[in-house]
Amino acid sequence: MMEESSGSIDVKKNSDSIVVKKRKCQCGAECVVKKNKNNGELFYGCPLWKNKTDQGCGFQGLVEGERSTALKSFDTKEIHRLLAAINSIVQLLLEMNIVFNKIADLLSKMNIMFAKMLQCVIIYFVMYLLFKCLYM
Repeated sequence: MMEESSGSIDVKKNSDSIVVKKRKCQCGAECVVKKNKNNGELFYGCPLWKNKTDQGCGFQGLVEGERSTALKSFDTKEIHRLLAAINSIVQLLLEMNIVFNKIADLLSKMNIMFAKMLQCVIIYFVMYLLFKCLYM
């Protein structure tokens, strides 16, 4: 069973400093606080743990309480902030798509107008040549 000892440990997590209560593990030594590489959660562990074969008393326990809850809510707030930013970007992309579609429509209309103008120029040129041949 783990006991609380007086004092606290200052731990750095994502450049935020948090304070957790000191604990003693089953062998009586003061626990160390480590961070899980996979999910970033903090946990207490036996300081005598070196590797899988030399684990000290083998004690491990999650750091829980108001500080760890505050970190989880910070992470949730950060996630909500990022999701809001992503939603804003998606909205801008949708608006850009509408603008690009309007530009494509205008280019298509311009292409049709250019083709009609080219036809007019050709007809005008043919008429000019006919007029020149007939009256000169």
